[in-house]
Amino acid sequence: ATVELPAGLQVDEVKKQLNELLAETVLVKDLRSAPSDFHACYSAIGKRYRYVIWNNKKLPAERDGRVWHVKSRLDVEAMINACSVFEGEHDFASFATRQNFKQKMTTRVVSRAVMRRHPPLITFDICANGFLYKMVRNIVRVIVKVGEGRYTPDDLRRILEAKDRRASPGTAPASGLYLEKVYYSPNEMIQDAQELSVNG
Repeated sequence: ATVELPAGLQVDEVKKQLNELLAETVLVKDLRSAPSDFHACYSAIGKRYRYVIWNNKKLPAERDGRVWHVKSRLDVEAMINACSVFEGEHDFASFATRQNFKQKMTTRVVSRAVMRRHPPLITFDICANGFLYKMVRNIVRVIVKVGEGRYTPDDLRRILEAKDRRASPGTAPASGLYLEKVYYSPNEMIQDAQELSVNG
C-alpha cells in the first residue's frame, strides 16, 4: 500500500504508532519512503509466492483453512526434483485459468522454484517476474501428481509445451497459497532467489 504523509512525519515513527494502534494479530514489519510516482502494484517487477502442504493423515485444528491437507504419502524427493522444470522463461498458458487462456501474454520468467520438506509440512516457493491467475496453484497441483506417482518431470515438460490449459486439469486449493514478497528492484529479486537456492 502507498500513502502520502504530512510533511515532518518520520517513517519509523509512523510504523511505531501504527503497531500500537493495530490489533495484536496485525503487524507492520516495514515502511519505506518512495518516489512520488511509486505505485505498490504497477511499480513491482516480480513476486514470490509460497504454497504450504500438510502431508499427514490428521490435520491439527489450527492448520485448517491454512494449508492443503494431502493425506496420502507423497514422494517429496520426486517433487523437489520436478520443480526445476518450471525455472526459466516459459509460456505458461497450460497453467492459466480457462478465462485468460486466450490472453496474448502468457510468457513468464521464473527465477527460482524450490520445494522443501519439514515433515509433515511441505513448502513450495516460486519467484517470477509475474504470474497468471491461479498459475501457482495449477503448478502445485501437477507437482503433487508427481509426488503421487501419476506424473513424471517429462510429463510436466509436455504440459508446458502444450500451451493449453486442458493439458493440465486440476487446481490446488486456495487455502495453502501465500504472497510472501513483492520485488521493486532487480537486485532484491536476484538476492532473494539466491537465498532460496542456498536454503532450498
